[in-house]
Amino acid sequence: MFKAASKDRVAAALHRIAQDVEHGRVTPSETAARLDRVKMALSQTAQQALSALGPVQASSREEVMKGFKSANPALTDEELEEIADHWEENKDVVKDQAKTAAAPACDGERGCKAPLFFKDSKGYVYCEKHGDKLKAGGRTGVSKLTSAEKKKLEAEG
Repeated sequence: MFKAASKDRVAAALHRIAQDVEHGRVTPSETAARLDRVKMALSQTAQQALSALGPVQASSREEVMKGFKSANPALTDEELEEIADHWEENKDVVKDQAKTAAAPACDGERGCKAPLFFKDSKGYVYCEKHGDKLKAGGRTGVSKLTSAEKKKLEAEG
């Protein structure tokens, strides 16, 4: 059984995330990744810790252990070894899933798979239909994606 991060540490992390979201300093995907780290810090088993973070981008056991230790300093060396063992058992599965991951989707409506065309000032992206609807509704800060931004989104997906 793992020792979860302290309530103070978790509360402080959630507060920082909320401030960054409120001020538009993070994209939705960055926010999700940061929340995943908080879920990992609250984990009670190695399997929960790995599943909380989703695909762990690391090239060695040491990187995995270092990343998890930074998210939850209360983890013991034995717990970090157990997490690294689980990572090694599943790293090829994660790589295969990452290769087949879908491109970023429209944030205008769940399940919309239309090509992305617009972005807003908070980092959300929209297809032409949903972006036009936002603009027609008076939403400010909605602009067309540049070709460089489209390429970056495709690379992230």
